[in-house]
Amino acid sequence: GEQYQSDLALSHNNLGLLQSETGELKDAEASFDEAIRLQERLLVARPDDPEHLRNIAASLNNLSTLYVGEEPARAADLYKKVLSYQEKAAATRPDELKYRSDVALTYNNLGAVQSHAEQLSDAVVSYGQAIEIQRELVRAAPAQKCYRHDLAVSFNNLGLTQSKLRQVPEAERSFRQALELQEILVNQ
Repeated sequence: GEQYQSDLALSHNNLGLLQSETGELKDAEASFDEAIRLQERLLVARPDDPEHLRNIAASLNNLSTLYVGEEPARAADLYKKVLSYQEKAAATRPDELKYRSDVALTYNNLGAVQSHAEQLSDAVVSYGQAIEIQRELVRAAPAQKCYRHDLAVSFNNLGLTQSKLRQVPEAERSFRQALELQEILVNQ
């Protein structure tokens, strides 16, 4: 049934992660593609299931990491597809912060690939979207250190991109925001 198919997709995804880590990129791509194919079939039956949406987004995210260095445009397109699944999952469960956190982390990943491809103004927008969501998460769950840490990472990434754009005052503000967040984490 459905659970077995979901488990099979997870196993293909896990094999793809191992293959990716050991440099077997073509095999990893095939494993991720198979996981995605199985997950798409699950979504046909239950298109609004947040866990199915989250799982296919994770497989697409893993696939996109294969392309970040050599094919950044392909990676960016995949991250945008990941966002569509994650945003749908977040909309179905607005009270569960993990879905919003997934969206923010993908915006951060998209910003990184855009920055790598020298699409710096696009990267600033993506980091800004990540920061907006992460600020909401910190406000909603101030005791969750991981949200504060993710927000600091996004501010650092934004600052680096602003620095490349010679936006010195903005970069300094971003770095100071990251420092403030990290000091809170150190002192907790």
